[in-house]
Amino acid sequence: MYLYWLIFCAVTYCAFRNWKTTTIVWMPLQLLFNECVCLRYTSPALTLVLAVDFLLLLVYCFQWKKNYFNYRKFFFKNILIAYLASYLLSMIFSIVSIEEVLTGTIKYFIQNFIILYLFQKALTGFDEIKLFIKATFVVAVLIISLGLFEAIVGDNPILDYVFMNAPIDAIEGKMYYIPPFMQMSGELQQRFGMVRAFSFFSIHIAFGCACVLLLFFYAYMYKHKIILFKKFYLAIGIVLFLTGVFLCNSKTPMVGLLFFTIGILSFRDISRSYVVFFIATVVFVLLTYFPDYLNNIQALFNSNVADEGGGSNVAMRTRQFEVGLSLFERSPLVGNGIGSIAVFMKGGNNADLLGAESSWLKILPERGLVGVIVYLYLYFTMYRKLLPYMSKRPLICFLGGILAMETATGFLNMVIYGSIVIVLYMIGNLHKTAKL
Repeated sequence: MYLYWLIFCAVTYCAFRNWKTTTIVWMPLQLLFNECVCLRYTSPALTLVLAVDFLLLLVYCFQWKKNYFNYRKFFFKNILIAYLASYLLSMIFSIVSIEEVLTGTIKYFIQNFIILYLFQKALTGFDEIKLFIKATFVVAVLIISLGLFEAIVGDNPILDYVFMNAPIDAIEGKMYYIPPFMQMSGELQQRFGMVRAFSFFSIHIAFGCACVLLLFFYAYMYKHKIILFKKFYLAIGIVLFLTGVFLCNSKTPMVGLLFFTIGILSFRDISRSYVVFFIATVVFVLLTYFPDYLNNIQALFNSNVADEGGGSNVAMRTRQFEVGLSLFERSPLVGNGIGSIAVFMKGGNNADLLGAESSWLKILPERGLVGVIVYLYLYFTMYRKLLPYMSKRPLICFLGGILAMETATGFLNMVIYGSIVIVLYMIGNLHKTAKL
């Protein structure tokens, strides 16, 4: 834990020296610290990410008169207001203690909306956007390198350190990685003959979803010739993120990859000789070294194959939705309150809800119909505000891919797709302003 405090102190020093640069670099850099990396493990726990987010907010409040910030209206302003209203209504009628709900709500808004607000404030021009893209590339090299090491060696020294330096009860249900030397088999978890890599993340799915979202970002810039970063490095980034999608060995990022591919590549693009060669090389490597891996794709459409690979299956998902809908019926309008799922799961047959592996299974029981409307409003707003700056097909596929992945596995990291949305919005806005 002393190492985590040292990192926090280093970020604090950088924030006071140059708040804008630190905030921009922190957005991708925080992917290296999952929620089990804490400055304090006893209740209420304080993760490193939350501590830095709050620090950046405080420094901004002290320095906002001394710096030139982005004057544009916050992209997610109306969504923030709608979410606040939804959370407040759920809080009023919550079955969970007000202290617990309030703490969780504050953490949620700081780690999502507030940090995105600060990020947009820091983006004042193309130089800041370039810095974000470069920082993302460095993080890509780090997370993919660790994922490759984990898949090849069968161990993850970073997560070993996190696991061994945290109280077991504090990380239970938060990190699904278990060091190989603590497993009966002496190996990491596998699916279809290949390790499910976690990299720096608390679960392999988060690793894959982060990679596929950033893959879309880099591929979109490459395809539409948004040259704020050398095309060579954009191409390398695309290969790295695509590698991460395969290393995580999960179905959910595959769903996102399907949507994003349709949104970015046309038939003409796919028929290019170097694209055909790349796809053929990937398939050859998979068939040669991991012949069962392509079952992940079959598992998207074949429940029997999905059962063989382990993890979620049709019967389990069906039961989850049955339980989720029964809890929703208890308070259909505003829900039972944030955190109520954890309370319900302690008794009766509600334990079958398991991890509530769908955004709808979290929204319906906890925030009701009001929460559903606000959730859909988020997508509507992103579509409406980005449409003037993005082609319709990639935009629809981008948002559709996020919605599909969240429906399949629960909420994605809003910091990742939110920062991508803000950057694409800023690029379009700056180009438009320059033409006036």
